Amino acid sequence: MSEAKISYSFAHFCPQLIRSPKARARLGLPEKESPAAAANVKDPDYIRALAVLGQTLLQKGEYAEAAQYLERVISKILANGVPTEGEELDIFILTSQWAGISYIEQGKHAEGLVQLERVAKLKEPAEPKSKVHYFDGLIILASALYDRGSKAEAVAYARLAAAYNPAKYNKFLEMCENGEDSFVVDLVSSRRRDY
Repeated sequence: MSEAKISYSFAHFCPQLIRSPKARARLGLPEKESPAAAANVKDPDYIRALAVLGQTLLQKGEYAEAAQYLERVISKILANGVPTEGEELDIFILTSQWAGISYIEQGKHAEGLVQLERVAKLKEPAEPKSKVHYFDGLIILASALYDRGSKAEAVAYARLAAAYNPAKYNKFLEMCENGEDSFVVDLVSSRRRDY
């Protein structure tokens, strides 16, 4: 599905979530949504929809706006405490990664690292889907740290991920340990396309 169709579908089904006048104009929506429509927003679909919108904006290279939506998801989830299981945990892990990438792409590395480190502070999830996203998050954090010159810390996170899935992460670990920069840059670029 093309980015235009994703954006249109999202705008069609969840127009009350798009609050930025710039985004609303681009999608052909009225400048302001009615208070009644805005009141129809319900959790968990609201959180899920905001996450999808943030991911779509990230994919389109609209990093500042993506970060705003992703931060709203994270804040809403954290209002109930740090999640420990289920879909809410998975969304929390993914939106933290995407927010981190959004900030780093804007040149706001410190803010990006805060988002990415949030994943590393979690207990390793038991659910397979969340576990995969958790270790992907550790690799994204390792890549960002490596890029900033914190190679020892990057290697430590890469080792955790490689212990979980050697086939997927050993090459990255070896490149970090050997000080090879090209692979890390390639990894960050490839991760950007994954989302």
